Amino acid sequence: MVSAAAEERTDAEQASTSPLERCTEPFFQLGDTVTARIIWANEKGARAELLQDRRLVGYIPVREMPYVVRKDVAEDTGHWSKDACLPVGLVREYEVVAVPDEMEYHGRGPMLSARRIDLNLLWRRADQILQTCLADKEVVRMKITEANTGGLLTTLESLPAFIPYSHVPKPFGSKLTSEEMAREYKDKEVIVSVAEVVPLHRKLMLSVTLGEHNLQLRSLEVGALVWGTVRRIEPFGLFLGLDKLKMSALLHISNMSRAHVADPADTFAIGERVRAIVVGMNPDGTRVSISTAELEPEDGDMLVDKEKVYAAADEQAKLFRDHLNQVEEEGAQEGESLEW
Repeated sequence: MVSAAAEERTDAEQASTSPLERCTEPFFQLGDTVTARIIWANEKGARAELLQDRRLVGYIPVREMPYVVRKDVAEDTGHWSKDACLPVGLVREYEVVAVPDEMEYHGRGPMLSARRIDLNLLWRRADQILQTCLADKEVVRMKITEANTGGLLTTLESLPAFIPYSHVPKPFGSKLTSEEMAREYKDKEVIVSVAEVVPLHRKLMLSVTLGEHNLQLRSLEVGALVWGTVRRIEPFGLFLGLDKLKMSALLHISNMSRAHVADPADTFAIGERVRAIVVGMNPDGTRVSISTAELEPEDGDMLVDKEKVYAAADEQAKLFRDHLNQVEEEGAQEGESLEW
C-alpha cells in the first residue's frame, strides 16, 4: 500500500520532469521596454518575472545591470544579499536585448537590460540640460575629477564629460602648458555650460568659457548698467564691446544723447570707455541695444561732460527701472480691466 506522502513525492517528481509549456506568442519583441520584478539574484546576474505575464521570466546578466546600483537602498529590505547584483523584489523597467528562438513559461525567457534603459535616460537628461543652456543660459557647477593633456574630465548626470582646454580660459597674459593646466584645475570646481551632446558617439562636451559667458549674460537685462569699449563706429551708431562678455552691443545714434548728434565720430572714439544702460535685447541675448541718453541728468550732457553722466549713472538707471516697472504695472492693470 502506497502512503499519501509517497504519492505526493511521485506527483512532485513527475511535475519536475514534465516538459515546460512553450511560449509561442510573446507580448514583446526585441527592443521593447518591459516591467519586471527580481525573483532571484547572485553575483553573476538576476532573474525577473515580467509583470505583463508572470509566467515569463527574463535574465539580466551582470553586464546589463543598472548603470548605477545604489546598494544602500536595499540593505534594509531583508531580501538583500551582499553577493547579489540586485535586491529581490525590485520592480523596474528593462529593455529586451535578446529573444531566444524557443521560450518557455517559467523557464527560458528573454535577456533583459537595465543598463540600456538607464543610459538612454541619462543621455536624454544631458540633452535637456544642453537645451536649457542654449535657451536660458543655464550654468552648472562641476568638480574636476581628472585631467590629461587634452582637457579636463568630470561627470554630469553620472555620465563622463570632457572639457577641452580650448574651452578653458587661461589667466590673462599667461602661457600655461597642458600639463600646467591639468595641475591647475584638478580637484577644483568650475562653472560650465553644456556645449555638445551626441548620444550615438557617447560624447558629452562641457565648456568653462561658455559657462562664464552665460553666467555674465544672465545678469544682462533691460535696465542693467554696463561698461564697454568702443570697437567700431558707423554713421548710424557704434558697437561697444561689453566687459566680461565676448559680445558687442549697439549704441544707436538716437540713443547717444537727448540732444541732436550729427555724427557719432564727433562724440566717441575707437577704444574709448563708455558706460551705458541696456534698453533692449532679444530673447537669446545675442542682440543688445544700449543707451547713454537715458543716463543724462540734463539733455545734452553726453556732448559736453561724459564723466558727469557716468558718475550719475546709478541714480539715473534706478529712475529708468522705476519708470519701466510702472509702465509694466499699468499694462498689467489695463489687461485685467479688459478681461472684465
